[in-house]
Order: sequence, then structure tokens, then C-alpha cells
Amino acid sequence: MKTLTRTALVALAAACLFTGSAFGASLAVNNTAAMGSSGGTACAGGECGLEVTFDGNTSPAFVRDDTPDNEALYRAEFWFNPNNITMNDGTFHVIFRATEESAFQAATQILFTFKSSLCRLSLRGLNNPGTTRFTNRINVPCDQATQLRVEWTRSDTPGALNGDMTLSVIGGAGPVGTSVSSSLNNSNLNVDFVNLGAVGNINPATSSTQWFDEFQSFRTAAE
Repeated sequence: MKTLTRTALVALAAACLFTGSAFGASLAVNNTAAMGSSGGTACAGGECGLEVTFDGNTSPAFVRDDTPDNEALYRAEFWFNPNNITMNDGTFHVIFRATEESAFQAATQILFTFKSSLCRLSLRGLNNPGTTRFTNRINVPCDQATQLRVEWTRSDTPGALNGDMTLSVIGGAGPVGTSVSSSLNNSNLNVDFVNLGAVGNINPATSSTQWFDEFQSFRTAAE
């Protein structure tokens, strides 16, 4: 039997390694990005959090969590604030991606969509043989922080829809207790690393910033 065990990693501490604009978008450790449950000082002294500034460049900008290792069960939690970001109506970008390294396939991704003045989050994942599945969307505040949980499990039988991906709101200003999910036939995938930030599909018309904080990575362990 397998259970989820929290790692000691605080991935967003790595943001300081990527400050500047080397990736097109800017990454910075910023006091204003500390927005977690402790009222603006989510880490010691408030010096934590990831601020992604969009500047018209479509290159990705993210921090990477390398602690997953061939996981069949994975969970991550973090705070996210769209911060009234400016986007073209109907466009989206990826803010989270859990990846199978050998095939470089996305086991699951969180999509952030701006549509009709609404900020919306959903998941998409790979469903063998090569088709894509999507969850329904969750509307979150465009100007406040929401704490999110993403969970992913691998199907243990080829051809069986007993894998799963789930996105849940677990705290903050969003609709706490709301979750969306989809069953998957994903027996050919594992989770080997995770990216968080402006991960992909970035529209050049996107501007302003988004904030991330208090990232926690959970891995499988034998019980």
C-alpha cells in the first residue's frame, strides 16, 4: 500500500536562483508575494514566494521541483494569486506541470484561463493512447490568493480508467471545498519532476504579474 509523504523541500525558496529576466518573464523573491495563511508573512520574515512578471516574451519562467522519483501517486499544494493579470479574453497559460521525464509527457497540468472577466483553473492530463482529458473549471478570485491542491494517480492496469487527476481549493479567497477531477488510463506515466510558474502556452499580450507561495511537494512511500 502507498501513502503520500511530505518532503522537506520548500521549492519556492529556489526562486532566488532565477531572479532577473533570463527567461523573458522575471522571477523574483518578493515580500508582496508572501500571501499565505499567516497573513502576508507566509515564510520567516516574509521573504518568500515567487513573482512571475509577464513582459511580452513567451519563454517559460518557473521553478522546478526535482524531488519526485518515478511516482505513481503525487500531490502538491501552493497558494496562487492572479493579481488582476491582463490577458486577452479566452487565452490561457499553464501554471503547473507534472512530467514523466523519459517520455517528456505531461502527466497533468493546471491551466489558468481568463474568460469574460473570470479567472478560471482546470486540469488537463494525458489519457493513453495519446488523447487528452480535461476537468471542469473552477472560478477563483482574480485579485486575491487561493490555496490549491493538485493530486495525481497512475492507473495500475493498462486500458483501465482507474488513474485520476484532481484539483481542489483548500483555502483562501476561492471556493473552499470545491474540486474537479477526471479519470485516466495513464498506466504508462509517472511523475519525475514538477514545474510551477509561467510554464507554457504564454501569450505575448499577457502583462503584469502572478504570485505563487508556500509550495509543498508530496511523494509516495511504502506504508
